[in-house]
Amino acid sequence: MDKLKLIKEHKEQIARLEKELVADRRKKLVNLHKDLGYSSRKDLIDDLSSLRGGGAGVGRAKRVTITPELRSKIESELRAKKGATAVAREVGVSVPTVQNIKKDIGLVQSR
Repeated sequence: MDKLKLIKEHKEQIARLEKELVADRRKKLVNLHKDLGYSSRKDLIDDLSSLRGGGAGVGRAKRVTITPELRSKIESELRAKKGATAVAREVGVSVPTVQNIKKDIGLVQSR
């Protein structure tokens, strides 16, 4: 069998499978609200929209103000040879914030 003909047949098969996949997804989405126990699509959308700002792992974390007291605590933890990740988790700031403070107090060697 000619390789070009075989490639053409496979491409046609892929196109058919992609159409079937789109149709299957559409069928599932049409009734998703019912499958999840909602009376309407709007109710499902409202619940999903409410997750935007308050769900776990959704959106940005609230900024932490680095007060002199917090900075002092971070510095003392770093000087006690704790790792940046551990310090960040303990005080509730990002690892890059801890790294910046580490650099400011001279605990990071230049390249």
